Amino acid sequence: MDRTGLIHAGLKNIKKAADYLESRGIQRCLAAEYSVGYMPKFNFLGTDGIGLVIPIDKYRLTVRDISGNYKDRYLKLGSGTVGGVFNSDAILHSCESGKPVFVTEGELDAL
Repeated sequence: MDRTGLIHAGLKNIKKAADYLESRGIQRCLAAEYSVGYMPKFNFLGTDGIGLVIPIDKYRLTVRDISGNYKDRYLKLGSGTVGGVFNSDAILHSCESGKPVFVTEGELDAL
């Protein structure tokens, strides 16, 4: 399922997540470069949550709950959620350039 509409809706609201992004050391321009969005009301495991939308591609994305109300903060959406690699282009460019690749725990850590 193409999730482009959800990604674009989140992009329109990203200013509302500026404080959270700043607390994680992520500048808004960097979040915009990777199409990170904000959902002020998101059905998170059956309950309304507040989430950052982090696209893997147009079919897969990660929603990071930032309300602080849930033990499991990450929700993976999309077909083939296992195996979707955030910023996979960096791996390809690293192979060509010989520059190192850093593996992180999650998408926000990679930013």
